[in-house]
Amino acid sequence: MVPREQVKELMKQNGVFLFPVMWDEPFSIALLEAMASGMVVVSTNTGGTPEILRHRVNALIFEKGNYEECAAHIKELVGDELLYERLRQNSLSDVRKFHIQNMVEKIERQLDGSYD
Repeated sequence: MVPREQVKELMKQNGVFLFPVMWDEPFSIALLEAMASGMVVVSTNTGGTPEILRHRVNALIFEKGNYEECAAHIKELVGDELLYERLRQNSLSDVRKFHIQNMVEKIERQLDGSYD
């Protein structure tokens, strides 16, 4: 266990966030934190995760239980700096839409009928 106040610094010290979830994760704050920290995510695409991750756009996704595919994605990241940096930059950009203020504004627009 890592104290909550140390999580951000720990994430910044690492480059890849491996998230091999086997259950239908409703919506993972851990994924958002990893993306906001500049980590590249390698994950299964269960539950609410498809709302966040897009394969080869902002993450690398593998079928749950397919650890060979997971390992292949990690090897690919290690061998392809351009892919790694593109995924990292897209993650940093995409995660902004999940900022609390953006979420509140979307909900307010939805409630007042002005959501596009």
